[in-house]
Amino acid sequence: MRRLTQLLLALLAALALLLSGVGALAEPEDDVSEMTDVVEVAGGALVYTVTDGIGAITGYQGAPTDVIIPATVAGYPVQAIAEQAFSECDSLTSVTVPDGVKLIGSAAFYACRSLERVTLPDSVGVISPRAFYYCDKLTSVRLPNGLTALPDYVFYACLSLQALTIPDSVTRIGDYALYACKSLTQLSLPNGLISIGHYALYDCVGLTALTLPDSLQTIGDYAFYNCKNLSAFTIPKSLSSFGAGALLACGGVDSIEVASGNTAFASRDGVLFSADGTRLLAYPEGRADAQYTVPDGVTEIGAEAFSMCKALADITLPIGLISIGDYAFAQCTGLTEMHLPAGLLTIGNDAFCDCANLTAIVLPDSVTAIGEEAFCDCLSLLHITLPAKLSEIGTYAFSGCESLTAITLPKALKTVGDGAFLGCSALSAFAVEPGNAAYQVIDGVLLSADGTTLCAYPGGKAGSLYTIPSSITTISPYAMAGVAALEDINLLDGLTEIGERAFGYDSNVKAITLPASLSTIGAGAFAFCDSLTAIEVENGNEHFASDDGVLFSADKTTLYAYPAGKPDTAYTVASTVDAIESAAFAGATRLQSVTLENATSNIGADAFDGCSDDLVLYGAAGSTAAMYALRYDLAFAQIGTTPTSTAPSEPTAVPTTAPPTEAAPARTFPWLWIGVGAALLLLVAVGLLLRKRRRS
Repeated sequence: MRRLTQLLLALLAALALLLSGVGALAEPEDDVSEMTDVVEVAGGALVYTVTDGIGAITGYQGAPTDVIIPATVAGYPVQAIAEQAFSECDSLTSVTVPDGVKLIGSAAFYACRSLERVTLPDSVGVISPRAFYYCDKLTSVRLPNGLTALPDYVFYACLSLQALTIPDSVTRIGDYALYACKSLTQLSLPNGLISIGHYALYDCVGLTALTLPDSLQTIGDYAFYNCKNLSAFTIPKSLSSFGAGALLACGGVDSIEVASGNTAFASRDGVLFSADGTRLLAYPEGRADAQYTVPDGVTEIGAEAFSMCKALADITLPIGLISIGDYAFAQCTGLTEMHLPAGLLTIGNDAFCDCANLTAIVLPDSVTAIGEEAFCDCLSLLHITLPAKLSEIGTYAFSGCESLTAITLPKALKTVGDGAFLGCSALSAFAVEPGNAAYQVIDGVLLSADGTTLCAYPGGKAGSLYTIPSSITTISPYAMAGVAALEDINLLDGLTEIGERAFGYDSNVKAITLPASLSTIGAGAFAFCDSLTAIEVENGNEHFASDDGVLFSADKTTLYAYPAGKPDTAYTVASTVDAIESAAFAGATRLQSVTLENATSNIGADAFDGCSDDLVLYGAAGSTAAMYALRYDLAFAQIGTTPTSTAPSEPTAVPTTAPPTEAAPARTFPWLWIGVGAALLLLVAVGLLLRKRRRS
């Protein structure tokens, strides 16, 4: 009996040691560097990853709905919601994040289109950019105390967000942070806020009132654009930087006030100026007056200062004004005339763009440069006198001035930007003052002084045929674009370069032949030529070739241009083609399908711009055509199949960080089964011994 007892005790001791080892194995190990597993939640499962003892939710499986994230997984604390963890999870309706989580990663809930509620604990110290980007059903979220910033794009296009209280710990609201939160009616800004970023509250049309804290120092460009229901606006006393267009399209604001004690700004009759009165920064769009006189002493009209002030019909500018900023008077549709004072030096980009009723403007002799698009789309502009000292006209400066009938370029002019007179459909001829060293005019067409570059063809010039002068080697970008009368263009040998969109939008040109000398063609040179059915190439050209009227490189590896007027409804890009140039098919509205046989062909931006809404790209699965279609919202189908929809398929809801869709089995420890087996053997042994004892 004693020997039996000793044996039993030994076996029990061994079992105890074995099970204690199993217990130790079951506990989290300090040296575990990384592990991944899943935990089930309503409607699906969450993927978690442990790295160096820190747990993070990194993805999801299935279709999770109301998710309560566990505080620990496998004995490890959850401290982060990783980058893109729930990206495009359309099933997700609510999320409760446990205490202990410190980080919400970039795009963690990106485009969760059904997400309505989010509960965040105060342990969260960092919310990363785009965390809730386009969660358009999100109505409420509690921000944690201790958060220091609302990052860039964090609630971008959260269209249903109604109220938000930002804790006092937040000092910065990032760029686009609350962009297009159209339902936001209640916004409480923190007392310690220092900066509001560019476009931060753009298009928050639901806001009717907003109190800016005294701590605020910076307001970014277009920060409150189209907050059209704001009824009042006061600059706080600490503000030192007010962005361009910050109150643009805020039609409800009829006065901009400045708090007492502010040393950077001043309000005069509700108009915002720099404190010293030399810069006029913002005229309130909601002001109903038809006339305004800019006070003496102002030397600069700031960017966007009068933009979209449509009620103004008469603006008087002071002597001493030196600079007019970008977009300063853009979309002032009430203006019919403008008198610019002597001494003015600079007219900024888009300064008078879209002043649709402006009929005449005289520029003083002091102006030496006109900015890009400065007078673009001034549809009623009949004439403009350019100053004698003008040396530069910016790109697209007078584009879309469809009523402009004549223009004389001064002697001092050195530079005319590309497309400066694009769309001037009433302009029949250019004129250049004698003695100009940069330009000449032949038959109303603007050429370089040496006759080698065709700079601009007047959009209203009569005649259906034009032969490029034999001296021309280069046709500038947009030089002959948008000319309605031309049907035939004769390009002579000696031409080596055709610039970007050089013949674009020429609606009546039917055919064109490229000379043997041509070596360079810019993107979209023949884009939107509605009647163009063929692009031919002369024999002997070493750089280009034509196949059935379509323009290729000589070796057929690059497709440059498909004629927009070609009547075919389907086209196959041969497998030899490994590149399609930008705007190559632009305006080809008759095409219903394009097949790309080369799966790796590089496709340039806007290659199919302006094509039919029903256009289908055919290609191999995973090809560049498939990716291009998804990016540019075009229909795609695999070669040999019939498309079931005119829209590209939605991307998978499972983020790239997720494991395979089958749930991984629960983690087990092999020593546990050894222990169980040993226990069973021990019980059997004890039973046998007892039986033997009874027999003896």
